[in-house]
Amino acid sequence: MRTDADVFDVFFCYSWKDRNRADELVQRLTEQVVDRRALTVFQDHRALEDYDTISDAVAEGLRRSRCLVVLFSDKTLKSYYCRGELRYALSAAHRLDGSVQRVMPILHHQRYEDVRPRVLGSVRLPDPQTSSDEDLIASVVARVARTDARTFGEAPEPTEPDWYPSPLVGNRSFRGRDVELLDVYDALRAHMEPGTGGTPVARIVGLGGQGKTTLAEQYAREFAADYPGGVFVLRGFGSHLADRGDGHHVLSRHADHIDGFATAMKVPGLDGLDRTGVLGAFREHLARRAQPYLWIVDDLPAGLDEDTFRSLLAPTREGHTLVTTRYRSAAEEYPWGGEVRLGALDQGAALSVLTSHLAPADRGERRTALAVAEKLGHHAQAVAVAAGLVADPEQGGFRGLLEAVEAPGPDAMELASRLGRDLPTGYGASITTTMLRSIDRLDDQGRDVLRLASLLAPTPLPQRLMEGTVVRTGDGTPSTARERVHEGFANAVDKSLAEALLPPSAGGDGLWTVHTLVSRTVRFADTAFERRERLRQGVLQELIGTLDESKTRFVHRLLVHHLPHVRGLLESMEGEDIWHAANEATRVYTELGDVRGALALSRPLHEASARALGPRHEITLKARAVLGTAHGLAGDHDTALEHKRAAYEGLAALLGEHHPQVLIARNNVAVTLSDRGDSHAARAEYAAIYRILRRVLNVQHPDTLLALANYAIEVGRGGNHRLALRLKGLVHAQSRVIHGERHPKTLDALHNHAASTAALGDRATAHGLLVQVTDARREVLGADHVDTLTSQEGAAATCADRDETLRLLRDAYRARLAVQGPGHPDAVYTLRVLLESSLPGESVVAARAQADTGDADDDAVAAGLLAVELHEQLVEDLGPDHVDTLVVTCCLAHALALQGPGMNAGLLIDDAVAGLAETLGEAAAWTRGARILQSWIEEVEDSEPDLGNQVSVAPVDVPRQ
Repeated sequence: MRTDADVFDVFFCYSWKDRNRADELVQRLTEQVVDRRALTVFQDHRALEDYDTISDAVAEGLRRSRCLVVLFSDKTLKSYYCRGELRYALSAAHRLDGSVQRVMPILHHQRYEDVRPRVLGSVRLPDPQTSSDEDLIASVVARVARTDARTFGEAPEPTEPDWYPSPLVGNRSFRGRDVELLDVYDALRAHMEPGTGGTPVARIVGLGGQGKTTLAEQYAREFAADYPGGVFVLRGFGSHLADRGDGHHVLSRHADHIDGFATAMKVPGLDGLDRTGVLGAFREHLARRAQPYLWIVDDLPAGLDEDTFRSLLAPTREGHTLVTTRYRSAAEEYPWGGEVRLGALDQGAALSVLTSHLAPADRGERRTALAVAEKLGHHAQAVAVAAGLVADPEQGGFRGLLEAVEAPGPDAMELASRLGRDLPTGYGASITTTMLRSIDRLDDQGRDVLRLASLLAPTPLPQRLMEGTVVRTGDGTPSTARERVHEGFANAVDKSLAEALLPPSAGGDGLWTVHTLVSRTVRFADTAFERRERLRQGVLQELIGTLDESKTRFVHRLLVHHLPHVRGLLESMEGEDIWHAANEATRVYTELGDVRGALALSRPLHEASARALGPRHEITLKARAVLGTAHGLAGDHDTALEHKRAAYEGLAALLGEHHPQVLIARNNVAVTLSDRGDSHAARAEYAAIYRILRRVLNVQHPDTLLALANYAIEVGRGGNHRLALRLKGLVHAQSRVIHGERHPKTLDALHNHAASTAALGDRATAHGLLVQVTDARREVLGADHVDTLTSQEGAAATCADRDETLRLLRDAYRARLAVQGPGHPDAVYTLRVLLESSLPGESVVAARAQADTGDADDDAVAAGLLAVELHEQLVEDLGPDHVDTLVVTCCLAHALALQGPGMNAGLLIDDAVAGLAETLGEAAAWTRGARILQSWIEEVEDSEPDLGNQVSVAPVDVPRQ
C-alpha cells in the first residue's frame, strides 16, 4: 500500500543555470504545511549536460509527484531535461484530469506571454515582479491542496504508438526551435479554447530548408505518448513543381498514402477494393480503434481550395493534423487551424548545428564559425550542410568556408536568382555556395543517387526503383546494385543532402528522400549530361517494366511509390517510351479507382507532349485520348468528348481509319456519346467500328466480337430489344468458342443477353441466366467483385420472390459500401433500388413526384423520402432496436447525407452503429458496413459534397472495357 512517504507534493523543474533561484524557492516550499504535514518537494541536485541519461531516481521522483512547478526562464526550454520533464507532466496531467492544472509556472525574468506551452498561462501564479515570494508560495500551496492524491505515475499508461510508413529516425542534430516545439503543442489544442471548436489542425509555415519537417517530426517524437493510435506521415505533394498546387495530384498522393497505411496496418478485406473502398475500410479501422493519433501532412503546396485541404485532414475525429507548408502567403490561403511561423535558427542553435561535425579549436575559430552561420542567415538546412562541409579536409575548415561564402562565384549567384523566393532575402548566394560545394565533394555513388533523385518527383524514392535503374544502366548486377545505392545514400546522408525514411536494413525495400533545394541544385550544377541521360533512360525502362508487370498480376499497391515518378519524368522526356509509361501508370491509377491520379498524370502528359512534339504528333494525340478517358471517368463527359474526338480525328488523319489505334480512339468517342445520353450517335459509331474490324480482322477475332457487343448494348439502350437480344446471343455463342465457358468476357456476354431477355418481358428466363452468371462470377472473380454484385442485383430485379429480392439487394448494398464506398454511384444506385423494392409501387411514384424539381439531386431527395417512409413503417412493426430497423436506419442516414450536411444523418448513423454493435457484435458484416457509413457521413458533414454525378441510374448491361 502506498504511504505519504512515497509521494512528493511537488516536483521542481528548473535549468541548472537557475539553481540559486530554484534553491530559494524550494527552501520556502519545504517550510509550508499542507493537509497538516510538511509539503514535500523533489529537487534534483545534479548538473546535467545534453544527452546525459536521466537517473532512475529523478524519473521515479517525477512519477511519484502530484504536481510539477517549473521555474520558467529563458534557459528552461533550452534544457533537454526541462523539456522532457515538462512534456511528461503535461501528458500525465491530461490523462489524469483532462487539464494541465497540476503544472504550475513560476516566472524568472520572463513574462507570462513568453511561457510555453501557452496553455500554462491559464494556470498562472502571481507575477514575481508585482508580488512577494510569500504570495507566490501561498498560491502554489493552495493549488497543491486542491489537487487530489494521485501522482503522475498513476496516470493511465499510454500505449507506445505505431509509426507509418516507418518509425521516424532519431534526430540528435535537432537544435533550437524549443519555443516553436511547444507552439505546435498549443496550435494543436487551439480547438479546445472556449468558442473555438472544430478539429485539431496546426500549420508550420516557413521557407524551404528552414526545418519545418524536422520540427514536425521532433514534435511527433517528443509527444508520441499523446498519440497511442499512431503517427502517420504523408509526403511528396510536390510543392516545388509550381506556385499553385495541382489538386488532382495532391489528392492522388493522399490516396497513395492511405493505401500504404491500410496495408501496413493489415486492415482486413482490402483485396479488390478501389481507392474509395480502401479509404472507407481504413477510416472504419481507425474509428474502431478510437485512439488519438497524429496525422502529419508534409510540405503542402499553396493555392489548394478548402475542400481539397479538408480532404487531406485526419480521416476520423481522433486525428490531430499537423501540416507543413513553405509559402509565406499560406496564412491567407490556408486560414484553418493554429499556425506556427518558422524563421531562422537563433545564433546559439545555428552554431551548435554548424559545429556538430567539427568543434572549433579556439575562440578565434569559434568567432569564425559564428560568422559563417551569420553569412548563411542561420538557415537550418544550409547550416547543416555546412557542418559536413567544414569537416572535409579539402574545405579549409571554418575559415575556408567563410572565405567561400563571402565571395560567391557566378554559378552560385545564378542559382540563387533561380531559387528566388525559396531562400531568405540577402542570403541566397551564400547558401547556394555552400550547397554547390557540398555536392561537389560527393563520391561517384553519392553523386549518382542525387542525380537520379533530381530526375524524379519530390516524393519518397523506393530502393527497388533505384536498384533497378542501376542494373538497367549496366552499372551492376542485382546484388551489387543494392550495395551501390546504399553506399551512395550513406554518402549523401552524411553530408545532410538526403535522409533515410526507411533504411533497407529496417525491412522492405527501403525509402529515401532528398530535399527539393538539393534536387534543384543538382539539376543546375550537373554537367555530366551523358551520364544523366543514361540514368534517365534507365529509370524510365525500370518504371515501364514494373508497370507492365501489373497487367498480369495485381501488384498495384506495391507501386504507390513508383507512380508519382512517372509524372516527374514528363517534364524532361519525350518519345514513345514516356508516353507508354504514362499511359500504363494512368491505367494502374484507373484500376485502383483513383480518378484524380489518372487526371493528375494524363494532363501534364498531354501538355508536355504538345510542347515538345506539337499538337498533331501521334504521341500527343494518344496522350490527348488518355486525358479524355480520365475526364470521362471523372464524370466530365463534355470535356471528355472534346479531347477524345480531337484525338480520333488527328490519329485518323495520320494513320488512316483502319489503324488499330484509330479504332480504339473512335471507340472511346462512342463510349462518351453513350455516357452523354446520345445513344443514336453512339450506335452509329459502334456499327462503323464493327464493320471495319470485320473486314480488317475477321468475324471471330476478339476485338471484332467486343465491337459487336458494344453495338448490341447500344441497340438495346435505343429501345430495339429484339435486335439487341439476337446480337447478344451471337456474341455469347462466339465468346464461348473463343474464350471458354467461364471466361469473364463470356460471362459479360451472358449477362448482357439476360438484360435484353428481361427487357422483352421474360423475367423468369432472365432470372435463371443472371443467377447462373452470379454463381460463376462468384467463383471466378469473388463474391464482392463489382461485376458479381452487378449480376446479383440483376438477379434480384428479376426475382419473383420478394423476400429473396430484398435479401440479394441488401447483401449487394452492404458489399458495395465496403468495396466502393458510400459515395460511389454504384452504391447510391443500389441504395435507391433497395428502397424502391422495399415499398409499394405507389409510394415510389409519389416520392418521385414529390422530389421532381428538375435539380440534379432529385434522386437523392426521392431516396430520402422513401427511406423515411420505410423507417417509420419498420419502427411501428418491429420496434426501433430490431436488426432490420437498424439496417434501414443506415439506409435513411445514407440517403439524407447524399443531400448534404445539416440533415441529421450523423445522429441516425451513430444510433444505428451502437444498436448493431450491441445486437450483432463488432465483427458482424452489417456493423462494419454501418461504421463505413458513419465515417463517410462525418466527412460529408464537414464539407459540401459534389453530388452532380453521384446519383444516377446504373445500366443493366456490363460497362464496356
